[in-house]
Amino acid sequence: MGKVGTASGEVNGSTAKGNTYVFSKSFFLTREKYINSNSKFLLANKRDVAEFAKMFVDDCKRDIRRFVKEIIGPRNMLEFQLGGIDAGVRGGSTIHLLLRALILMKLLKHPDFEARLAEFKARISGFDEALKTRYYKKMDIVAQRAF
Repeated sequence: MGKVGTASGEVNGSTAKGNTYVFSKSFFLTREKYINSNSKFLLANKRDVAEFAKMFVDDCKRDIRRFVKEIIGPRNMLEFQLGGIDAGVRGGSTIHLLLRALILMKLLKHPDFEARLAEFKARISGFDEALKTRYYKKMDIVAQRAF
């Protein structure tokens, strides 16, 4: 898996931006490009197709395992979540993501916890009063807990 960089694109009619991660055998990689980048493949018969399919699946599984190992640690997960929030990726500011980020920051004793708490509260300040009150309360519970 590699970090490609900042990406902007259209996803389901809305703009998606932020860090983009791809597997070396990406879902965006066409079969033709995969075959061309693996010149040992000459798909001449059904056996060749089966061997190719097995290698492609094995490569994807290996890359996914690497991705999981990289993202599974709390610090890496927090960095990934904050990156999405900061970049404004689609869905990056959902209340659930904000709360998860706050919980991880609290657990990791992140030095920017209080600033992020204020920032996240400001993000939901436009919600209707009942929702805003409910979510502020949840954020305050996270802030008050000693993990």
